[in-house]
Amino acid sequence: MPAPIQQVSSHNATQSIDKQNSTEFNQARNYSSKSLIKLVNYIGDSWRDFANYFEISDVKRRGFQAGREIEDIWRCLEQIRRLDEIEEAFKAINRTDLIQYLIDTPPNREGNKYVPKIFLPDPFDKDTFDEEIQFTGRDYEKEQLKQWLIDQENGQKVVVISGTSGIGKSALACEFALQNQEKFFPDGIYGVRVNEKRYTNNEDFLETIARDLLSQQGIRLDEDEIRNGQPIIQKMKDEFAKIQALIIFDNVETMTINRLFPSGKCSIIVTTINHRFFQASSQYKNIDLLLPNQVESQENERLVNESLELLKKLVGENRRQEINQNESIAREILNLIAYLPLAVKIISISLEGTFENDSLNDFLNSLRSERSRLVHCKPEREQKNLDVWYSFALAFQGLSEEIEKDIFVRLGA
Repeated sequence: MPAPIQQVSSHNATQSIDKQNSTEFNQARNYSSKSLIKLVNYIGDSWRDFANYFEISDVKRRGFQAGREIEDIWRCLEQIRRLDEIEEAFKAINRTDLIQYLIDTPPNREGNKYVPKIFLPDPFDKDTFDEEIQFTGRDYEKEQLKQWLIDQENGQKVVVISGTSGIGKSALACEFALQNQEKFFPDGIYGVRVNEKRYTNNEDFLETIARDLLSQQGIRLDEDEIRNGQPIIQKMKDEFAKIQALIIFDNVETMTINRLFPSGKCSIIVTTINHRFFQASSQYKNIDLLLPNQVESQENERLVNESLELLKKLVGENRRQEINQNESIAREILNLIAYLPLAVKIISISLEGTFENDSLNDFLNSLRSERSRLVHCKPEREQKNLDVWYSFALAFQGLSEEIEKDIFVRLGA
């Protein structure tokens, strides 16, 4: 950091200011080891242009450690005392974005205030996520995400989270992102809900998504780039390959989305209801979120308990005490709604609203009645997922139109 300004007498003010400026100049180039670590993370293939600027010979380059070439270049510059030219070199190779990492301040900071770029996919909001979602459990899955997206050092880092609607794919992705953003994704979280109408009704939806991601990063496109879609996709991939960020492609319905996957330090999470979408590609890791009745007994118990804890977390104190006293009835209710996190949230609203004066047992009977009604209304071929949807139908009784719309918006989350 620059040295503090000292008070000086008027007769030697000029001399002191010159000395101060000289001190700032030298200290600004006394880069710390943290600066070097950041450059290793962000410079990517630009190290070659960087080496060319300093005319580092091919003989020396052959001894560079793969993936950490900037460290070897740094040592060369220390030996020949040219570290003070680094900023000019970055300007010359069109990587002025790297200059911010030379100072001992993380990216996206204003002074000492951390201001990360966080864009969660709709309808999630980073400021209200914890309060609205009340995320519970999934510790094993979060550990898998950490292992594949953070601990893995080489290769493209892509994890596909698959599962039925309402099981919590998007919520898991956002929870993991927010928990790890500051430490592991300092350049931000960028989210896109891929099945939005403005994308699905657009033949060039990949280019539109690429533009939106660039916009989130604060990068403007010139007219030539706007006229030709393909370079926009490449530009987006190039820009995100430079930064240590996480992109969430939410509710994906087509495999062509992989044309938008950047490499480099950027990590990617894809959520989809299609279990087979990316299984053919060995380079992508997969987390398949399952319901308790789809897993073995030990895992079944874990998922059931997580569902029960979520319900307790969402209801008020009086209802929570009733659940503790009648846990077997609460478990039957959860079994009827297939333990889906979204369904749990919806029935918690019902238990605190329309059915607040009903006992848990009365509410259980209401769920059973709604199931019977829908079974008789629907042909057999359409009854496959009624164990999930009848709970929604019951929950909507007595809800305002505004709340109903909000719930439907979240059905795919």
